[in-house]
Amino acid sequence: MFLVLLLSVIAVYAGGIHNAKDLAAFAKAVNQGADISAWRNEQGAVCLEGDIDMKKMKKWTPIKEFKGTFDGKGFALLNWKTKQGLFDVIAEGSVVKNLRIDTSCSMTVATTEQVIAGFIANINKGIIHNCENGGSIKYNGTYTEQHIYIGGLVGENGYVIRDCVNKGSITAESHIASANKKLSICIGGIAGTTIPKGSRIITINRCENLAPIQCKSDAPRIYVGGIIGYSGRAGLRSCVNRGDIAASGSVGNPEVKTYYCNVAGIVAQTGQHVQRCDNFGAISVSGTHTSYAAGVCGGLNASRNIVGCNNHGNVTSACSSSSAFAGVLGVSGDGAQLCNCNNYGTVRFSATSAKKATFAGGVAGYIFSKSKLKYGSRLLRCNNFGKVSSDLASDKFYVGGIAGRTRGSEQGKIKISDCANKGTVEADGCNAGDITAQP
Repeated sequence: MFLVLLLSVIAVYAGGIHNAKDLAAFAKAVNQGADISAWRNEQGAVCLEGDIDMKKMKKWTPIKEFKGTFDGKGFALLNWKTKQGLFDVIAEGSVVKNLRIDTSCSMTVATTEQVIAGFIANINKGIIHNCENGGSIKYNGTYTEQHIYIGGLVGENGYVIRDCVNKGSITAESHIASANKKLSICIGGIAGTTIPKGSRIITINRCENLAPIQCKSDAPRIYVGGIIGYSGRAGLRSCVNRGDIAASGSVGNPEVKTYYCNVAGIVAQTGQHVQRCDNFGAISVSGTHTSYAAGVCGGLNASRNIVGCNNHGNVTSACSSSSAFAGVLGVSGDGAQLCNCNNYGTVRFSATSAKKATFAGGVAGYIFSKSKLKYGSRLLRCNNFGKVSSDLASDKFYVGGIAGRTRGSEQGKIKISDCANKGTVEADGCNAGDITAQP
């Protein structure tokens, strides 16, 4: 009797994915719209039942749109050489959790088409929880008129990513030469960018990047961040970057008049709040693009806050064009608020030549308010403990212990309250100050 009951239990739980052959069959069934109940457990979840060796998987076709719960149960995909993510789209209402991509895995992307790529999913519209990527990603692109979104876990995020880690390095190089001034390359350890439109609140919470990220590109817009590159709609909370982040921009098409390169430990550019995030990696930016760089956030959109964030990494700019860089925030205006933020790393301008204005600060690089704005920006209870310096002397350079430069208006004044510079400012021949440098 006991044996019969045992066999019955085994039969009930005989589903799941046990090997690469099972995974390929499951993906094919989903993509063909076939019944996938054979892979589901009693709760309706699809589970890995062990590590999956992908060594013999010559070509992977992503699971087009996954609906439901996929539980890796802490198991990993091994020896996977791919050009695309496991899922193309994780659908709304779906969950992918407890899945690992081993360090033996790698992704290589080389195409003239649009790139949206991440090891877990190309596009996430559901919840990704407690997942880890150890696989490296290399992108080498030529002429394209399409955006490039690459993340360690997700290319484009449209809902929630939480408690996830990226341990895989990302290296990107592109030669685009496009006349499209809005064409962008967005790279992040967790996600490349966010889905641009929608009513749902997007978040990235308690995520960590441990790997280096490097990008060289002639794209008109470059966004490289330890957690996410461009975050138009995702709030970030309690995230940490420990990898070194570097970006270099070069002019690809002279018809484009403005080029931008943003790089930061947490987010290169964001339209949402950043709370309780820390950076420990070295941040560096170089090349001919106008650049905004910082340990936490390169550029902050209107009326957004950075609260309780700390930078421990060194921030270095070697740009020959205009740049604004600092320990916490590179540039912002229109009512930005920085509260309870600290910088412990060095902030250094190391270029051998520069023709345009440069702003370097311990906490913030350049904070401004437009003349018609009714309220300004504020720095409250922020401190600098690091060295802020410029290797070059110029009356176009602004170097300050708290902020490189603040520029308010009669209506939108910039307020600095209860802030202290406990580091040093070394900028001979520049506009310099213990708190902020003014003309």
